[in-house]
Amino acid sequence: MRTLMELVHQFPGTTFSNITERGDYAADEKACITLPELERILALYVCNIYNRSYHKGAKDRPIERYTNYYKAINGNATIPLRVVDSQRFTIDLLPYEERHLTRRGFELFGISYFDECLIAWLAAPHGRGTPKHLLRYDPRDISRIHVFDPAAGQYLGVGYRDRSQPAMSGSAMAGPSKPCNAFRTSTSRVGVNGRTTCC
Repeated sequence: MRTLMELVHQFPGTTFSNITERGDYAADEKACITLPELERILALYVCNIYNRSYHKGAKDRPIERYTNYYKAINGNATIPLRVVDSQRFTIDLLPYEERHLTRRGFELFGISYFDECLIAWLAAPHGRGTPKHLLRYDPRDISRIHVFDPAAGQYLGVGYRDRSQPAMSGSAMAGPSKPCNAFRTSTSRVGVNGRTTCC
């Protein structure tokens, strides 16, 4: 974590480690990259630099530790097969909540989610007293949730009940700003775009 934070703090727009270090530095004004850009930078750094660099603590390179592990258990350095369904793999790693299905669909973050694919489920007993459903969501875009269908063994994409509303992130939803608080009560949406400060 320290290594990644040292990398992040090199970018214009850093908020530094604390307010004392930041001083009068205008992080918001100097921010120069978007969240998707920051995610890509971190992914490239971890895969192409961090994993291939020698670490004093481990006395090895992470990529070598990884291959040596499989060499020890398999007798060779064969790496496991790559993920075939990358979308399913990504969804499986997302945070989740469990909720009952209601006539309005699913309620999460004070938002109603509904799709025609849920109509068949509504014909069966639902609501309190029935098993909850597993809902996975991407904190970067809560306009859509992924509902696990045990019968099919896959996830169903379910969007806002009110399709006229734009996407927004979970952090914007939870923030203290007035538009986001209004969003909770009236389901009005405020789009989240633009540059981000680097923590």
